[in-house]
Amino acid sequence: MGARKRELKSNITDNESAKMKSSHGVIQGYNGLAVVDEKAQVIVAAEAYGQGAEHDLLEPMVEQAENNLKEAGKREKIGGSVFIADTNYFTEENNRYCEEKKLDAYIPDQYFRNRDPRFEKDYPRRKDIRKNLFSQFPFSFNEKGNCFICPAVKKLSYDGKKNINGYKGRRYLADKKECVHCDLKQRCLKKKSGRRHLFMAYIAKPKTYSEKMKGKIDTPAGRDIYSKRMGIVEPVFANITVHKGLSLFTLRTKQKVNIQWLLYCMVHNMGKIALKLFIFIKYFSSLLVFPRYYVIPESV
Repeated sequence: MGARKRELKSNITDNESAKMKSSHGVIQGYNGLAVVDEKAQVIVAAEAYGQGAEHDLLEPMVEQAENNLKEAGKREKIGGSVFIADTNYFTEENNRYCEEKKLDAYIPDQYFRNRDPRFEKDYPRRKDIRKNLFSQFPFSFNEKGNCFICPAVKKLSYDGKKNINGYKGRRYLADKKECVHCDLKQRCLKKKSGRRHLFMAYIAKPKTYSEKMKGKIDTPAGRDIYSKRMGIVEPVFANITVHKGLSLFTLRTKQKVNIQWLLYCMVHNMGKIALKLFIFIKYFSSLLVFPRYYVIPESV
């Protein structure tokens, strides 16, 4: 059974694998995930999963990274750390989890480039179909009759308290017959067969975690921080797949595939540590002056 309580298709050869989209089409296999440190590009958490969708895997990967850092004696909690993830992890649950975990997370939605002014040519703004329509300002309110009067001097009667998309307020409706035969309907209605209504909200809708994340990503600082993701994690996967040769998993069942993935991640980390050690020795050996000792042979 899947996450939505629906029966999933089974693979006879490897029931723990899954179908997933790739650059080579839809393949049957596993998805190798990793959490990478920014400074040294060391993998601090890794796991292979038999599923293509990654949106519900953010929490277990963060928890594993926190446990690994705790076991290594680095830090007890990762709260306050900057955490960057791609658009596959943008969900309301993940954004809520990051805020509760006190992570300084940057997870963009799939339309974040559409809102970026730097990509105006690639993502042209949509025309506002309500640009030339009447707003609520030409409508005058009649307190005595508890109604609004439209620019065509027609009445919009009180329709009661409503909750529309999380906003609580009062709605006022016009008579449909009067709107259909009105001379100003082209400037007042989106649909010719509809009728005008006004919604006066008095309780604003609380911001969701996803809306907060969108506002955070759309800031210049948010865009700058998220742009670093490409230089942090992608070279790690390039090193494992190209230089280490793990272009595909060669085993079956999650346990064996996960062991293979972790072994390659360990080899990657060993290479990073060896490189840091080599740079350290090379730098400090140039600063040290070693004394020379001469051995005088005994005379025969």
